[in-house]
Amino acid sequence: NSAFANVDSTIYTFSPNGIGKFDINSKFTKLLKFKKTPANFFIFNVIQINEDEFLLATTDALYKYNFRKNTI
Repeated sequence: NSAFANVDSTIYTFSPNGIGKFDINSKFTKLLKFKKTPANFFIFNVIQINEDEFLLATTDALYKYNFRKNTI
């Protein structure tokens, strides 16, 4: 189970393993690993809530991810 979001020609990927991105040249970069997720971890939705952040709705919690600072 994965979710994707596009910002400024960059595709961000969200999965139980963490967050990564594909740049305009299709180069993948792993950005952040979730510390611990339950066995049934599922990402329901990802929305961009402002110019710097995504909100991730998961079975575990709501996560706010700042993609400019690479922080949750």
